[in-house]
This record gives sequence, structure tokens and C-alpha cells, in this order.
Amino acid sequence: FVTPIFTIFLLRDLSFSQLGALSGLYATLVVLGEIPTGYVGDAIGHRNSLVVGATAKAISLVGFTVAETFPAFVVLYVFWAAGLTFDSGSRSAWLYETLAERHDESTFTRVRGHGESVNRWVGAGAMILGSLLYVVDPRVPFLAATGLTLLGVPLLFSLPEPGSAAERRMPLAEVRSVVWTALSGPSLRA
Repeated sequence: FVTPIFTIFLLRDLSFSQLGALSGLYATLVVLGEIPTGYVGDAIGHRNSLVVGATAKAISLVGFTVAETFPAFVVLYVFWAAGLTFDSGSRSAWLYETLAERHDESTFTRVRGHGESVNRWVGAGAMILGSLLYVVDPRVPFLAATGLTLLGVPLLFSLPEPGSAAERRMPLAEVRSVVWTALSGPSLRA
């Protein structure tokens, strides 16, 4: 709902420089947040991580409708980035582990591909609808997105949680070693 009108909406209260600073903050938080939120997601379970992500996104979405100052938008961008990072790896991990446990993990690519296709089509329709809702009131697309996101929380709780969090949890020392090895590899050093 908010993708096509997001920048226009924010420019009502922010300058281009402030919007650029927020975008830089968001990108930085997403990059820095992937590993810690992935670790927490493994510890609390992928389904619960998805719930945390949806809740953080809903807080930011509804907050955009009332925020008017740059510091308020900074806080909302922190919630938005946290929501994205809690969601990013947990969605694929949950699907893969559920398929491995209940069906056949070799169908992961096909099932995920079908899901992404449906998501793109629904997203395209929501963008068109969001643009029309913006004409009614600029806050309505954010409220619609908040409602849809919050509707997902009970649906997430209805999903099974594959395996146990204890089975997925890696000791912190081992995490540091794996991360250091990956980040210091030749492909990333350049």
C-alpha cells in the first residue's frame, strides 16, 4: 500500500537531506542487524521471529501517520529496519525446515517461487490500491498496511514451528568465527 506514495508522504514533513539521511540509516541498520536478528530468530524460533518482525513493521507503519519531526522518523526507521531483518532470513528458514520436517525439502525452490509470485501480484494490486487510498487521505495507505500486517500476526501464530530452537542455536563464539570467516573472505574484502 505504501510503496508508491512513501517518498511523497515523507516529504510533507522532511527535507530531501533528512530523507537521504534516513535512507542511509535504514540501509546501515539492515546490514548491521541481519546477523544479530538472525541469531535471535534462531534462538526464539523462526515463527516467533516473523511475529517480532511483523510487530516492529506495524509499529513503524502506524507511527508514520502521526510522526512530524525528524527524530520521530529516526525511531520509526529503526523499527522498520528491525522488522525487515527479523523477517528476512526467518521466512525462508521457516519454509525450508517445515518442508524438510513435514514434506520434502527438495520442493523448497518451487514452493518459495510460487509464494513469491503470488506475493508480487498481490503487492502490485496493493500498490495501485494504495495510490488510490492516498487521494482519499495520505495516512490511509499506512493504516491499511498496518491492519494487514497485524492481521498476519495471529496467522503466524497458527503456523507450526519446525524443530526446536535449541537445535538451531549456535554458540556465540562459533557465530563470531563463522561471521569473521565470511566477512574476511576474498570476495568481500574488495
